[in-house]
Amino acid sequence: MANDGGVIIYGIGEDADKRPVVLNPIELAGVPERISAIVRSSIAEPPTINITTIRTKKDQSKGYLVVSVPASPRAPHMVIVGKDYRYYGRSATGNTPLTEGEVSRLYERRKRWEHDFDELLDQVINHAPLQPSNEHGFLHLIAKPLIYDDGLLDRASQDSDIRILFRELVRNARSKDVLDVQFSPDFQEHSWRRKTDGWGSYMGWAPEGNSQRDPEDVLDVDINFDGTAYLFCGRAAERMEGGLFIIEVIVAGLTARFLSMMGILYIAFGLSEIE
Repeated sequence: MANDGGVIIYGIGEDADKRPVVLNPIELAGVPERISAIVRSSIAEPPTINITTIRTKKDQSKGYLVVSVPASPRAPHMVIVGKDYRYYGRSATGNTPLTEGEVSRLYERRKRWEHDFDELLDQVINHAPLQPSNEHGFLHLIAKPLIYDDGLLDRASQDSDIRILFRELVRNARSKDVLDVQFSPDFQEHSWRRKTDGWGSYMGWAPEGNSQRDPEDVLDVDINFDGTAYLFCGRAAERMEGGLFIIEVIVAGLTARFLSMMGILYIAFGLSEIE
């Protein structure tokens, strides 16, 4: 399932026609831990899984488990339990061993994703809004869904004004629950502008005409229609006392806010795996 992603729900039974429509809650105590342990001990390398618990109102000890398995950038994953040492995929009727050709294609996909990401990072650095400086170090952050979908942003907004979605994302990212520390530049609820491939916002000071932007005030965030997002900060490091010192609170703070913002966006679209 980690090859292409999927969801397993525990606590749902079948009716007489084999349809999964019958509520059959299970005892929840220790089950999430058991599932995680099985994945870690049975698969090499263990894929990422996300487990959500839904408890019944009548009995909080019972309920349902939703196990989300994102499409893994490290696929294929070998089953090693019972000395199986084989790769499996999903078919219409269940699990099936992968052929040599299918395994090869997954390894090629892994290499392609890693290569594409390196290229993407190089492109972002080469198109930074500021020229390299001996006085400042820059921060580049990228979030990209593993599965390409150029309509992600539109569907995540659920047909409402996209700017409302952006304001909510920034507001949540600025909350004390994400990070209760002050630093500058920081996320601000500034206006968003439409771009060719998505939307962008100057969260620090916006440029005025052809004037040179001060790196200490530059914080730009772009979100493309396919959900790929970029953050650039001009003040990740400063030259002080002859050396270039990383401003850890800014690097850590902006990273936390950026991941929080994009996490909420991806959850709104039903995604949980990013690069």
